Formats: sequence, C-alpha cells, structure tokens
Amino acid sequence: MRFRVLPPVASPSSPADLLAGLKGALRPDRTLAALAESLGRTMDVRHVFLTSSGRAALTLILRAVARGSARRRVIVPAYTCFSVAASVVKAGLELVPCDVDPGTLDFDFGQLRALIAEEPPLAVVSVHLFGLPADIAAARALAHAAGAVLVDDAAQAFGFRRGEAWLGTEGDVGFFSFGRGKTVSACGGGAVVTNSPELGKTLQQEWQKTGGPFPVGGVLSLAKSAVVSALVRPRVYWIPAHMPFLGIGETHYSTDFAVERMLGAQAGLLASWKERSSAMNHARVTKLSQLGPVAGAVMPAGDAPCLRLPVLCSSRSERDLLCQAGRRAGLGLVPMYPSALNGIPQLSALLGGNRYPGAEAVAERLLTVPVHPLVTTFDVSATSDLLAARRIGQNKP
Repeated sequence: MRFRVLPPVASPSSPADLLAGLKGALRPDRTLAALAESLGRTMDVRHVFLTSSGRAALTLILRAVARGSARRRVIVPAYTCFSVAASVVKAGLELVPCDVDPGTLDFDFGQLRALIAEEPPLAVVSVHLFGLPADIAAARALAHAAGAVLVDDAAQAFGFRRGEAWLGTEGDVGFFSFGRGKTVSACGGGAVVTNSPELGKTLQQEWQKTGGPFPVGGVLSLAKSAVVSALVRPRVYWIPAHMPFLGIGETHYSTDFAVERMLGAQAGLLASWKERSSAMNHARVTKLSQLGPVAGAVMPAGDAPCLRLPVLCSSRSERDLLCQAGRRAGLGLVPMYPSALNGIPQLSALLGGNRYPGAEAVAERLLTVPVHPLVTTFDVSATSDLLAARRIGQNKP
C-alpha cells in the first residue's frame, strides 16, 4: 500500500480561509453581500445570485428562462457532469443531449446545428469541461439565431479567463460551482451571473422563492472544509482513498438536491477567491508546462490553466492499464464520468435509445491527470514517464 497518494483534484482552504468562514457564519448577510459585490465588480457583471450549489444555480437559471416561454428543450453536451442533466430534469424541462467532439470535448457543432434546426430550444448549455474553454462564440451564434438563451457553464472553470473575459460571463447567463474538487472550493455553494436586465429580473424573482439554508449548515460546512483540506494532502489522502464506502470519485445521477441560497460560512470561505484562484491557477499552468506534450491530451491554449488534464487513450484497455499503474504509483490518474448521458439508467426512457458515438468514445477512453498545486516535480516526472510508455504490450502495470 502506498502512503503518499495524489488526489485527482485539490483546492484546500487555509487556516485564514477557515477563520473567514467562521466570521461569515456569524455575519452571514454582510459576508454574502460582500462576496456578491466582489464577484460583480471584478467580473463586470450586473447581477449575482449566490446559491447552495452549482446544480442549484443551473436549476435556478432554467426555471427563470422557462418563465413565460412555451419552449421546453434544453440542449447539453452528451458527455458532461451528470448534475447538468439532473438540473434540466429538476427544472421540469426536456433534456436534449448533443454529441461531442472527442478532440475538443466541446459540442459536435454539426449535430448542434441540426438539433436546433429540428426544433428551436429554450436554451443551450455550453460547458467548459475540466476548465477547457468551450467555443462560446459558435454556440452563442447558433442559439441566438434560433431565439434561444446561451447558458455559460463555468462550474469547472471559476477564475479562468479567455483574454480579458472571465469564463462564465460570455453567455446570456452563466454559473459557477464551489463544491469539493472545483477550482476554488468552499465544499459547496454556487453563483449565477448575468448582465441581462430581463434575465436579472426573472432570476431575482426565482431566487427570492428559494429558501435559506439552516444555520447549522454553516458549522457543518466549516467542519467539512477543515477535514477535506487536511485529508487532501498526499501524505494523508491514502486514508480516504482506501475506504471504498466513502465513494470518493464516484459519479451518481440524482435530482434529490436542494435549490437554496448560499451559506454565510461558504461566502466567508470564498472571501479571498481572487488571491486563491490566482495562486492555484498559476500552479496549474506550471504543472502543465512541466508535463510537456502528452499524446491524446486535450490541452488548454497558450498558458491557460485547466482543472485537470484530460487525456484520450487509444482504447478502454489502455486507459484502464494506465489508471492501474497510476494508482499503484499514487499519481491520481483516474477516469471521469462513467458514461455518456444516454448511459444513465434513470434517463434511458427519456432519451429514447439515442446514441452519441463521440460522447461514448470519450467515456470509454478518457483519463484525467492531476495538475493542482499539491503535485510535485517528482509527481510530474513520474506521470510524464508513465504516459510516454503508453503502448499496450510495452506498458505493463
């Protein structure tokens, strides 16, 4: 058994962050208002709504967008976080997956164009998967031509930019997530942002309908953040990593989640979000540059960061062999979502047996490589060597 194990992602809170979280629990209204103001001013957005999670944020958006519209179709990538699909269903709308391009992990834009022409949707959700910038301009042009709303899903890209623009602010409306394993974590919480006066008004009305979380939730959130921040350290992470009953890294589909407002403690944990995201993103860029070229990797452009580096293997067998070798070496190489959306049992009846070859290929062959600040130069070298010897028959874990 290895006693040093890299977590696939890590965004630990410092003692100063935890103290700010405690202050936020004691002064929730002031702390929440300060966070909303900071996000709005820094990202140049007029309206900010703080929620209990990223999926709550997307559900809130879709409920607002659906008000007064007869349209019900929401197009999403067929390979994405299961919570995206769950949010569409939770909002009472029709889920319409669109295949993805395995080379970019973004929409297959030919199929997106065909789906929009088939029946104009209510909304298109463009996802920055793993923090890799999606082609928002192309998706926006197709959505707007059909009178649809473009939702900019930056749940995995908080604090990332494309030029001067913050990811999450390039659509009609966007959202972020601050859950465990995200770019900056408060072990929960989300945010909705928009510059649209009309959407801002309807979002305000929907947001006012949401309930506030129980005050005890702030204490639990702080305790969870403290425990996660301690256990995510590689010298300690082997403990939870070897406890299967914890379900670490597992992906489940569920619509059983609350659509509530953010906790004051979570807002406090995020008080230094600019400094935290800047430091962590600098570290991610450094790890990516140290890794160098990786065959099959979907790399961010230039010196941009990503949450974790996705690598498309030649086959599922190669992917599984590399993950086994990485697990034995404690390198944190793991697959991601276990299936395309059509492979989720709860959605099979809704999707009518449709197939999505690109998304299914990604689900079969994708592994992800840690690039977070806790990755050392030795880890980078070992990972690079392992990935360089990735021919089955030569690479025998």
